[in-house]
Amino acid sequence: SLGDRRAELGRCGSQMHALSPLAVLDRGYAVVKSGEAIIRDAAQVEVGDRLQIRLARGEISAKVEK
Repeated sequence: SLGDRRAELGRCGSQMHALSPLAVLDRGYAVVKSGEAIIRDAAQVEVGDRLQIRLARGEISAKVEK
């Protein structure tokens, strides 16, 4: 029925929102980049490297100290 299809569409929309990158940032996570590379491991950076940190609202520049 049309009601069932609307309910399913609503569930799919909610699922898509929960998995969106911006929703993940809203939960307190961040995306850290060095140049164009996304940092997933501390071994990818060295002391003195500059990092760009993307938050849910805004960005921060940082420098690796240790």
